[in-house]
Amino acid sequence: MKVKTQMSNFDIFTFVRESQDYIGMQVEKVFQMSYTEVWVRFSSKGKKATLVIKLGKALWFEDEYLKSDVQPPNFAMLLRKHLGKKRLNSISQHGFDRIVVMEFGADNQFKLIIEGFGKGNIILVEDDEIIKPMTSKSWRHRDVKAGAIYKFPPEGINPLDLEMEDVEEMISGSNRDIVRTLATQTNLGGSYAEEICEYMGLDKDMKASDVDEIQMASIKEAIDTLISRLDAPFPVIKYDDGEVVDFLPLALQDLSDREYRTFDSFNLTLKEYFSSLPDILNVEDEDYVSPETQRLERQAEHQTEAIEQMEFDIVEYQRLGDLVYADYARFDKILTTTKAILDEKGWKASKAELEKWDKIVSFDPESGILTLKLEDDSHVSLDVRNNVNDNAGFQYHKSKRSRKRLAGAQEALDETLKMLKRTMKDDFKKTVARKKSPTRQMWFDRYRWFLSSEGFLIVGGRDARSNDKVVKKHLKDDSIYSHADIHGAPSIIVMKGRDAGEDTLLEACEFGVCNSKAWKAKLASGNAFWVKPDQVSKTAQPGEFLARGAFMIRGKRNIHNKLDLKLGIGEILFEGERKIMCGPISAIKAHASDFYEIIPGDLNSNTFAKKVSDHYNVPIEEISRILPPGDVQVVREPSAIKVDPDPVIDPEIDSDSEIDPDPEIDHDIE
Repeated sequence: MKVKTQMSNFDIFTFVRESQDYIGMQVEKVFQMSYTEVWVRFSSKGKKATLVIKLGKALWFEDEYLKSDVQPPNFAMLLRKHLGKKRLNSISQHGFDRIVVMEFGADNQFKLIIEGFGKGNIILVEDDEIIKPMTSKSWRHRDVKAGAIYKFPPEGINPLDLEMEDVEEMISGSNRDIVRTLATQTNLGGSYAEEICEYMGLDKDMKASDVDEIQMASIKEAIDTLISRLDAPFPVIKYDDGEVVDFLPLALQDLSDREYRTFDSFNLTLKEYFSSLPDILNVEDEDYVSPETQRLERQAEHQTEAIEQMEFDIVEYQRLGDLVYADYARFDKILTTTKAILDEKGWKASKAELEKWDKIVSFDPESGILTLKLEDDSHVSLDVRNNVNDNAGFQYHKSKRSRKRLAGAQEALDETLKMLKRTMKDDFKKTVARKKSPTRQMWFDRYRWFLSSEGFLIVGGRDARSNDKVVKKHLKDDSIYSHADIHGAPSIIVMKGRDAGEDTLLEACEFGVCNSKAWKAKLASGNAFWVKPDQVSKTAQPGEFLARGAFMIRGKRNIHNKLDLKLGIGEILFEGERKIMCGPISAIKAHASDFYEIIPGDLNSNTFAKKVSDHYNVPIEEISRILPPGDVQVVREPSAIKVDPDPVIDPEIDSDSEIDPDPEIDHDIE
């Protein structure tokens, strides 16, 4: 079972609700225990508390002063300077995101903003201007650095505001399994997505598209039940074989057959859970190394050192044996003289006298071992009870014994290395699994989308339902509407497109053509147009009918003909968040340092999605969701030259055969 390593949006929601009791307390001191952990101590009459912040992981209150001898670094001292002796006026969650806002001072002059996504950040703000962030960052549309005006990142989907229509759209338009769809599309998070599936008896691996209307209604009811029950949290920690694996503000399912523990407060739950979490699972940016791998690495290191010593001993004892034989007369004289002294004065009494000799390093009366210093500064040990032949033979014996031990030690090392290879392979899989995490879900992920080369967000429908909704919800007076002249094409909205240039409008048209039936039909090109919002109407001509997702266009159209079916896929930053984008080549080039380039082809889209998923370390479902509706041909790979600059189009396919014969009415998206 996957171990939870950070608070979810629901967890932040519950934490903020429970922490209202700390409003009115005064900041006493701030400590920074490490780069990733900060403590803020609070007090009021008869009450003490410490806010513990683990960057990108969690935060909670403890009802006591946590003490530290760590010298506070500059950031902690800055927080002390501006927040010291100021009262906490409010604590809130921004939208339903992993962002906590704490307000201090007269007229809420100061804000401490704790961002819990990514690697996390703590930002001190005065009257909306950033005094200092713990980590400075700069993106295309958002700067988090001293002196900049603080701007929140784009809000994610808020499950508290979901309507039945929204749930139906998210589920029916997903090509993923139901648990991942609920986790990402509704912003529930993995824990509660699984909770809802178990609560309803749904197979979490079933395709979201297979969920029927009755089940959708039950899912909406389960979400509403979850939200209503958060008014009276019942926090729990789940265990698996005694190890912590998950924590929840409350559990929807019956836990009678599970290992779990309940707590009186969610703050206590967070403290216990993150204190019990293995350190290795608290590290996001390092490769996972299991305890067994660490043990085997230490074992292999010790075995290698022992083998090296044995190899040295084999040669060294052989050398000493040869040396004793070669200088037989000298060693015989030393042994004879030593024995005479021992016989006359006794072994213990002779120790001090013998060790006065220049060449004698030591003498052990208990064992009778006399250690001599040789000309090359090495040492040889002689047993004074034996003659020269026996002493030389003993050196040879030790050399042979080391040789025999070496064979066994080498076998043991080989076995350890085999075991180590297996555990490292398992660790690598876990590392990939941990790093292959989805990018942050935005509201526009429910649609087709891309960021134009000029920075305008462009969204489009996925099917008839979302085609209808994208126009009703997002076609504003300052937007631009675009559509391809082909049956089944999506409605495309250029957000705030009134100020867009020709490049953006052309890209919107290209995007519409590429995400239409033209791609699956492997056409060479297609036509598209754009119009102003007041030219788009849901009202049909007298005697005519507009299907769901279709709209009437009146007035002059701005037409672009013979648009190439060509898309790029690359990694971009949107409002400081990593996203994988699929869009027109000119848009991809403007935002991605490197990218894939694709055209319609015969490579299975799932096979290609797996390849892109591995390259960018994101789930395959995330890639599948952004690809055009059909198989592909890869023209260019990241850091590679084009492989087929002149693709051959099937001559039997008429590039104009799929053009909608009635451009006044756009039909349903297929």
